[in-house]
Amino acid sequence: MFELPTVIQAAEEMIVTPGPMIFPPIVFGIAMFALLMVVALITFSFRNMSARHDSPGRVYRHDPVGHPGQPILESGHNDTH
Repeated sequence: MFELPTVIQAAEEMIVTPGPMIFPPIVFGIAMFALLMVVALITFSFRNMSARHDSPGRVYRHDPVGHPGQPILESGHNDTH
């Protein structure tokens, strides 16, 4: 098996160096903030979309397809619009 002090000593000697970055970190933060603000504005533009329609749409029960073993039933809605 391995000895724990050897593992701890190897971990203390390990040096981590970050790779080169294209931009400074603040540029990434500003870009992500701007991107999130654009997405928030797009989302905000869709607010209250249901109030723009005159009346609520009618909900009809779909006509059955008539799969094998299932009878075709009456749809139960009027076709007067």
